[in-house]
Amino acid sequence: MDFQAAAQILGNIGEFVGSIAVVATLAYLTVQVRQAKQASNDAIRLARAEAGRDMGLRLMESEHLVEVFRKINAVDGGPGAAARAFMARYGLTEEEAARYSNFLFSQTRLMEISFIQPDASRDASGDHTRLQGFTDSPGFGIWWQHHRQTFDGTFRSAVDSVIPHSAV
Repeated sequence: MDFQAAAQILGNIGEFVGSIAVVATLAYLTVQVRQAKQASNDAIRLARAEAGRDMGLRLMESEHLVEVFRKINAVDGGPGAAARAFMARYGLTEEEAARYSNFLFSQTRLMEISFIQPDASRDASGDHTRLQGFTDSPGFGIWWQHHRQTFDGTFRSAVDSVIPHSAV
């Protein structure tokens, strides 16, 4: 075998190895793009949940907003369905029902945030138990029935799987 034939064989091997490297690089980039897209979607879901939680806390704590809701309810025919159910079932005033509803909203958003972006230091296998304990809160089933559509679909499915059907 002469030098030119050996060089040709080495060149062919180099092209083969190069093409494998290109395929491997493309596969790696595909995985990276998929992971980046998932991380971006998770960040968006988390930001929405945090904004909702913050809004619920402000609504729960604000005397002024409770009065605004009371005025709007007077024009629109009364409090929302969940608040009316709280008032009828638990004997709450309209203000108490509004505050409790907003408390449940902010706490459910907090649970949703934890669900969307779990802390790496905790065991995620306990999510089901934590959700079960949370959904056992008084009046949660009534409230969830009227507000479940405002939450992320994955979280909504997880809550639906643990909430007692008799509570809804």
